[in-house]
Amino acid sequence: MIEAHPTRKKFKRFLYNRFKGRPRSARLDDSRIDAITAALTGYLYLEGKTELIGNEEEGYIVVPMKTDWEVMRL
Repeated sequence: MIEAHPTRKKFKRFLYNRFKGRPRSARLDDSRIDAITAALTGYLYLEGKTELIGNEEEGYIVVPMKTDWEVMRL
């Protein structure tokens, strides 16, 4: 079994702590984490809290600006 990246584990804990209204049976599997990450990145883009990584030749990807997830306010 492949061990999850430490940053992914930290982000998963952040999500569990933020979404207290979720059903107890709801599991945050990789697909759900990816969907939440995409939605969060879209929200942060609208708030001007993202940056582009890449170049013109190969293309860009929009990512959230580096932040401390533990103190982030949504």
